[in-house]
Amino acid sequence: IGGSGSTVSLAAVAGAGPPAQAVSLPGADPLRRLCETAHVATRRHLDRPAGQSATALTSLFSMAGDCVATRLVARAQRWHVARMLEGTAYAHLPVLSAAAPARVGGRGGPGNFTDLPAGPLRERDLAALCPFPNAIRALRLTGADLARWLELSAGAFRQIAPGSHDAPLLNPDWPAYNFDLIEGLTYEIDLSRPALAGEGRIRNLRHQGQPLAPEAEFILATTSYRASGGGGFPGCGDPARITLTAPTLVRSIVGAFLSLEGPYLAPADPIWRFSAMPGTSVVLETGTAALAHLPRAGVEPIGRCDSGFLRLRLTL
Repeated sequence: IGGSGSTVSLAAVAGAGPPAQAVSLPGADPLRRLCETAHVATRRHLDRPAGQSATALTSLFSMAGDCVATRLVARAQRWHVARMLEGTAYAHLPVLSAAAPARVGGRGGPGNFTDLPAGPLRERDLAALCPFPNAIRALRLTGADLARWLELSAGAFRQIAPGSHDAPLLNPDWPAYNFDLIEGLTYEIDLSRPALAGEGRIRNLRHQGQPLAPEAEFILATTSYRASGGGGFPGCGDPARITLTAPTLVRSIVGAFLSLEGPYLAPADPIWRFSAMPGTSVVLETGTAALAHLPRAGVEPIGRCDSGFLRLRLTL
């Protein structure tokens, strides 16, 4: 907030910080009182309890198939939409859920990751999981639509030649917020194939253990950003596909899910994995906090970049 010698930092609003306390602002008393009141009220709100997680919630490995934090959001969306559609004409359709990691490095730097320990969660932690004010939406899609949805998401990765050693994994031109996973399906991503071309990268796409039928119909829980066309995903931007519109924020849905269904325990089986490529390794750049979560099978730290990211070797 500008003024002669008057500044205030609200950086703590989005993440963990010390207990709420007033800030000292030089300058006119009315400005100081206004800022102190808003600051303390905001900190008090963000310190409110918001459920518990039996699992550490991190996005440090989200681009390697271990999407714990993202999967919590997806599960909460799926839970909410299934409840909202009970007794409607869509109640007979299986409900799935699409979600993308909100904080996965990129231009935000090596500190731009979610990394919450298991235990009690607060409102500020929900803000870390869902930093954007997106509302819930649900779409009616086919299995073919979902396959195309995942093919588009797989553009987040470079094509990797079999036998490559420490090839860069991520496509630097692909924003992580357009890398959706779909809760309720399982699949593999074949990095040996080019993105959005030919036979595609998505392999072994299954629903409840069975191959996904292209003509089968589903309800897909997602966000207002995605449903309105953000990212250009199949069926998005088409009002005829929308089966649920509500002002409820996804962040609030995650809080309700944790309060009513928690403590949250992440499923043991992953939603997706990379297809095996013997003799091939790639390098993922992630936050240095990932060191505290090692060792992991097939993952080896190999140093830091000049930009501060930790380089991990993934054996495919």
